[in-house]
Amino acid sequence: MVPDLSDESFGNNLSGVAIKYKLLGFEQMIKNKERYFTEGLKSRFEMYNHFLAIRKNMQKIPIHRVDIIFTHNLPVNNLETAQMLSQLDNMLSLETKLSQLDFVSDAKEEAELVRKEKEENTRLFNEYRNPIEVNTYDEGNEE
Repeated sequence: MVPDLSDESFGNNLSGVAIKYKLLGFEQMIKNKERYFTEGLKSRFEMYNHFLAIRKNMQKIPIHRVDIIFTHNLPVNNLETAQMLSQLDNMLSLETKLSQLDFVSDAKEEAELVRKEKEENTRLFNEYRNPIEVNTYDEGNEE
């Protein structure tokens, strides 16, 4: 069931949660189509994999090592997600929080970048607080 988004009864001033409830049937239909599409892609991958393995062009890859990921093109309230994650600051690891953000593709890599950035900032801060004393007085050129 696909809702008519141009209908006036759909609502003009709805919150994100209210819109999600109105789109619930549509999203369930999407999940069903994704499931069938995934089955077809896995079947096709197995055929290509078998064909290339017979021709000795590649080693066989087990189907359970292949991830098929669908990305929905629906608007997401990133501000609300970020606020929720900041409230869960002490309850979740950084990697888990980063994985919830749709604009972060690899949470492990991003967590490592954050760690390196913090280390670099700490190093720079410590250098600023404790500068190395440089002697500009040259003893050899005394006049």
